[in-house]
Amino acid sequence: MAKTNSYKKVIAGTMTAAMVAGVVSPVAAAGKSFPDVQPGSWSAEYIDYLVAKKAIEGKPDGTFAPTEAIDRASAAKIMAITLGLEVKDGAKPSFKDAQDSWAAKYIAAVEKAGVIQGDGTGNFNPSNQINRASMASMIVKAYKLEDKVSGELETKFSDLKDHWGEKDANILVALDITNGTGNGWEPDKSVTRAEAAKFIAKTDKEFGTEAVKVDSAKAVTTQKVEVKFSKAVEKLTKEDIKVTNKANNDKVLVKEVTLSEDKKSATVELADALAAKQTYTVEVNKAGKADVVVGSLEPKTIEIADQTVLPSNDITAALTYIVKDENGTDVTESVKGKVTIESPAKAADGKIKLAVGTSTTVKAVYKKDDKVVAESKEVKVSAQNEVVTEISNWTVAKDSVTFDEKFKQNNVVYDGEELKVQAQLKNQFGKEVKATEENVQFESLNTDVVVVDKTTGKVTVMGNGKAVVKISAKNGDKVVATKTVELDVRAAKAVKEIKVDQANLALSTKDTTGLTVKATVLDQYGNPVKDAAVTTKVKDNKEEVRVTPSAAKTNEKGLVELNVQAAKEVKGSYTVEVTTKDKEGKDLTATFTVDLKVPGVFAKYDVRGLESELDKHKDTEKETKNTMDVSVLAVDANGLALGAKETADKVEVKVLDKDGTPKAAAVTGTVVDATQLAKGDYTVVVSVDKKPVKTHTLKVVDSKAPVNVEFTSTTLKDVTTDKGMNEALATILSIDGTRATAAEVTAVTYVSSDETVVASAKESTGKALKAGTTTIFVQELTVKGEKVTFKTPVKVTVTVKAAQ
Repeated sequence: MAKTNSYKKVIAGTMTAAMVAGVVSPVAAAGKSFPDVQPGSWSAEYIDYLVAKKAIEGKPDGTFAPTEAIDRASAAKIMAITLGLEVKDGAKPSFKDAQDSWAAKYIAAVEKAGVIQGDGTGNFNPSNQINRASMASMIVKAYKLEDKVSGELETKFSDLKDHWGEKDANILVALDITNGTGNGWEPDKSVTRAEAAKFIAKTDKEFGTEAVKVDSAKAVTTQKVEVKFSKAVEKLTKEDIKVTNKANNDKVLVKEVTLSEDKKSATVELADALAAKQTYTVEVNKAGKADVVVGSLEPKTIEIADQTVLPSNDITAALTYIVKDENGTDVTESVKGKVTIESPAKAADGKIKLAVGTSTTVKAVYKKDDKVVAESKEVKVSAQNEVVTEISNWTVAKDSVTFDEKFKQNNVVYDGEELKVQAQLKNQFGKEVKATEENVQFESLNTDVVVVDKTTGKVTVMGNGKAVVKISAKNGDKVVATKTVELDVRAAKAVKEIKVDQANLALSTKDTTGLTVKATVLDQYGNPVKDAAVTTKVKDNKEEVRVTPSAAKTNEKGLVELNVQAAKEVKGSYTVEVTTKDKEGKDLTATFTVDLKVPGVFAKYDVRGLESELDKHKDTEKETKNTMDVSVLAVDANGLALGAKETADKVEVKVLDKDGTPKAAAVTGTVVDATQLAKGDYTVVVSVDKKPVKTHTLKVVDSKAPVNVEFTSTTLKDVTTDKGMNEALATILSIDGTRATAAEVTAVTYVSSDETVVASAKESTGKALKAGTTTIFVQELTVKGEKVTFKTPVKVTVTVKAAQ
């Protein structure tokens, strides 16, 4: 049948981002060759690439048929294998025309993975060909290539203009994945098997994603573990890593994680020290795990190298060396003060004095019971004055930056911000040297974008775009190190638009309660602007309509809520102007029309002020909405108010939980306060003269991040009698990734299997009573004032010893 453009789009959309999930790394061709594929030809390397991945095998006669158009069944097979999908023998797809296809199991696999779709009629059309535009769309979507290009795309081929596949084809051309055919780009031309191989293989080589795997892990120190990965990791947090003792399954808290510069390894800092002669499992979320075998943690070797120090009356403390155990774990900290330095320059008082320009030899020795356990080789130590040798880091910031473990680099500059480029300098000993006007200077290499003050680093924006800045470190007049860095310079955030959520408002001439109109202020990036000044007025200063507030500032969401009331009982149409100002001070105005109408006779009650969601967490900074004030008005058939709202003595507001239990503490008059409610769904019933007029569903949320409590062990040892269980349990609890304290664990509910050893506790701390062993089943904890309930009680073995 003829293929329409809409049909082509269905084909184009059949290969989705699921394609990326199973892409594997490039490997050499597995030795298979085809007689009709000339070695060294333009398609050979791509065909070899897919052969190596066993994604293609060729025709039954041993050829590849590179110039033959590829059909959808063959494409399904290539994609199923390339993606590493589970292909089951005998599997059938849902498409009625593909169930008996030779590729049925492959089609079923890619269908199950959501990679392909049919033509909308229940068919897959396995024998149909794929054109170049559809293939381009498939590749762009699968590899998310739209994110890989920037700026305006250029249409280099005239036959792409106004074609449905123009954008995707332009992306492939811009990324040099494909080009023209000699007769334009030919978007409607069928894709040959060789072209399909290039489309897929070239894109996969450059943009395919291989799953990150944990290669190895080792203990660097007693509280630091190094994890190596198969490839660079873009982001890693301490929540992604778990460290567990294999012997007892106790968890070791992860304090901090730092990625290496090449992002192929990470240093995991632990809150507690690793135990000697134990094996720990380090598991990284979605990347696998590796074992860390801890040795004796006793000194076995001392490593020291030739080094330079500052001149001193005693250089001993300035010397650096590393003491390691038999597994290479750094145990220097454990023998601090116990390593001696031997040197021919050592004086009778034990000091080793070096003046500028002099040197000596030293050796580090560790002894135990007067016997040498470990010693280093002999190395040379020289004394020099401090000099700057490197630029180790940089950033752009308003205030002076401390380059510590909490430092986060910034390179984005918005016009109007008062920022300066700052650099971290280090000396020949690797120690930080304070950056001053004398030892660092700056130079902009793109003065049309920014001018950077040579001495202070102050950034003055001249335009938008990327700007290269050269940082030079100096010793006196001599430049000893340079670094070029790139700034991302952007236009200042500025008010661009104000809009209202209603264009027309029908209002009764007797409505003094008013209706709500929301005004929103946005910047040029479409983001809400906080603290933008908004004013309101009725056009021509008409007094028949009242809008409050007349002046206000937007909240965090860029919103101002306006109350619109009838001020006079005069019908008519009135225009309300809501105004803010742009960065030049020019007015930006949104308008809405208020139609004041004379109401008819009573028809029903209208309930106003109801919210679908309230937040139990009060946060003044984020301006969370915690309450709602309910109003009830008598209205006519068109919803026009007959007068003022009903008095509070006539109106009753009830809040019921899911069991129908009233929550009276949450209601004061007609005001509902969510801070008095638990998180969950509620029913609000509004009555007038004790007759229900409105039933409303209210959802209460809690925007405060819940306390994250985790047991790091299920064993408590050596608990002394009279110790409260809150204090004892704190030693095996982590709160938000940090070791808990007894002060934070204020109550615990548990059941004890032997109450003579540990008394059971309900909403109290409980105590250990006498020496022995028991099991407690922890049901609930109160941590930092919040109750944490466990669906399944946590079983903890407690061993109590008599108090000394």
